[in-house]
Amino acid sequence: MLSTLRAAVAFERRPVHTVTLGASRAELFQLHALVAGRIHVVASQRLATDILQNGRDLYLTGRANRRMLPVLPENTLLTLDGEHHRQRRRQLAQLFSGERFTQTAAALAKLIATELDTWPIGQPIAVLPRLRALTFRVAVRLVLGPQDERAVRSLERQLAAAVRPYGLLAGYERLSALGPLAPEAFAARQRARFAQCLGDVAEASILEMSADEVLALLLAGRDTTASALAWALLELARHPQVADELGAQPSDDPGHAGWLDAVIHEVLRLHPPLIDIVRSPVEPVTLAGQTLGAGELLMICPALIGRSDSYASPQLFMPHRFLGQHPDPRNWVPFGGGSRRCIGAPLAMLELREVLKAVTRRFTLSAARGPIEAERLYGTAVVPAAGAALRLHPRAAR
Repeated sequence: MLSTLRAAVAFERRPVHTVTLGASRAELFQLHALVAGRIHVVASQRLATDILQNGRDLYLTGRANRRMLPVLPENTLLTLDGEHHRQRRRQLAQLFSGERFTQTAAALAKLIATELDTWPIGQPIAVLPRLRALTFRVAVRLVLGPQDERAVRSLERQLAAAVRPYGLLAGYERLSALGPLAPEAFAARQRARFAQCLGDVAEASILEMSADEVLALLLAGRDTTASALAWALLELARHPQVADELGAQPSDDPGHAGWLDAVIHEVLRLHPPLIDIVRSPVEPVTLAGQTLGAGELLMICPALIGRSDSYASPQLFMPHRFLGQHPDPRNWVPFGGGSRRCIGAPLAMLELREVLKAVTRRFTLSAARGPIEAERLYGTAVVPAAGAALRLHPRAAR
């Protein structure tokens, strides 16, 4: 029992290191998480591709997501499976390709500039919390349309309350005996308060989404993109020549977009924002010679796939590897894969492009906490342990 707890704490504190150690021993191995319990980790690119591209509903994703993150509401895009999920995905797809997306893209430069105006110069600053605030505003703008600052802050406070760590314990059935004090009851109350706040500050969405759906979309849109941006800025601080090149190129330079995307693809290869892509088989399956029962929890770790030997010098930050070519979906999976690929990937890429352009044109960066920060878990997001501590200085006028 003690060794299992110790291993679970190690996974929370050093998630990528922990799965990397397991992968060095087997292509399918077990670890224990504090919330989800036993997890079977898929360390083989071949097995991961077979699972992600399976087209016959052999694996459930929504059920597995709830195991990993019990604070996620039921009946949302993230927690539905099968035809119910496909219908919801078709309904929400217009958010990421229609007029609302175009309007959000047009508003993005102002949102970014307003946030960067508050960043102090010359002193250590943890940028991750600030990036969360920015990506939350962008997600609100997309999902709910324009909102005033008071409404956004109120929603952000209620979202934070809805995903407090105690709610993560909702996965422990034994705690349901606590009645109104149980984690599941606590999480339900917090979601109800978020719904009340949403009703107070926002008009009905054109998509007529439930409050739970809005909560799930805002949570996903905030944490994953903020984590990716934080790692990107840390890598640019470590590689000032890359940042200088991004900051020096005019936006109308044909080569700028290609180099910027290459940098982003390399950041997402080395630092995919989530530790997990999870699935749960609906029937017994045999993987790597092991038979797993229905309902077991499978985890593909995008960082393991991205740092595999399928890349030359996989531990090094080398954006030029992606110049002039798109990432191979077999060994680049920061947005998942198959029919459950992240629906918000277009927004995340847009935010990464626009924030990195704005930051590198405005500032030079240096790391405030050594060459690279350790990785830790924040829910299921892999974040810099010190919040991406940087020092910023004005970039000299060109």
